[in-house]
Amino acid sequence: MFAFLQNIRIGSKMALSLVPVIFGVVVLSLVIVSSRYQQMSELGKIRGLTEVAGYIGATVHELQKERGASAGFIGSGGKQFGDQLVSQRKVSDEKIAALSAILAKFDQTHYDPKLRTDIDAFQVLITRIPSIRDGVDTIQVSLSDAVGFYTGIISRMLSVVNLMGSLSKDAELLRIIASYNNFLQAKERAGLERATGAAGFGMGKFEPALYRRFVELVSTQNTYLLVFGEFANADIRNFYDKTLTSEAVEAVDNLRAVVFDFPVSGTVRDVSGDDWFKTITVKINQYKVVEDFIASDLVRVADSKYSEASLYFYATLVGLIFVILLASVFVLAVTR
Repeated sequence: MFAFLQNIRIGSKMALSLVPVIFGVVVLSLVIVSSRYQQMSELGKIRGLTEVAGYIGATVHELQKERGASAGFIGSGGKQFGDQLVSQRKVSDEKIAALSAILAKFDQTHYDPKLRTDIDAFQVLITRIPSIRDGVDTIQVSLSDAVGFYTGIISRMLSVVNLMGSLSKDAELLRIIASYNNFLQAKERAGLERATGAAGFGMGKFEPALYRRFVELVSTQNTYLLVFGEFANADIRNFYDKTLTSEAVEAVDNLRAVVFDFPVSGTVRDVSGDDWFKTITVKINQYKVVEDFIASDLVRVADSKYSEASLYFYATLVGLIFVILLASVFVLAVTR
């Protein structure tokens, strides 16, 4: 070995001495490039999923309305919500069609298999909507089954959105995603509260199980909103405070008080299911405005970070190629 090194030219010896250094630089550069690529890939997945999340949110919002109107229709024995159900179902179908169109173009192969499982699950449930609607119209499906059916679809849809939290290690993105997911869960509890209240006011009474469910939903909703507030950035919190009007909140609180007092008063004070539905829908529609704001902020931050990660990746890649070429030329020059 040493005899071989003594016999080679001085230029070759110098070139060989540079190989370990150059190899180390190349390996380090490859590690950096790989890290940049992984970051860019993660952000690309989030960008793709945020677009789908917007369509899911729009569909969930309308299905929540349809669930509430269905509960009110069943609870009132078909005396209330009839016309509203007809118009609401048309809107729900429009959003379902738009969601199906975007999912047909969405590449699921780069995501966790659970994503495909949840998407397949709620798409199968969607095919059962016509039969559930028939059961609601003829009041052949129970209140709990109707509400449970729509809740199952919505739960699967929200699971898809929730997957975003496992796609990134970026602290800023994770906070926005966490605030988004907790707000969606709070809004879903508000939707269930609407359905439960529509059923109780529609019947003119809150039986013990329905009463406990109503109280539980209000409590859980408030918990999710508290967690949302902890994760939300200042812009999101300010927008929430500005959007939720005191009139809408106070109107719902007044009707909640009627429900909370029912075990003592034994009356809903002539409040109809339709009255309750219209009142809380104003508040939930304001929730939807906040939801859309959070979603747009998430898209904005994800796009910005994706562009930045892409720039760093390609800059690092070009730098690596330049270093390798420069080192190769330098080694050849030293050898000669």
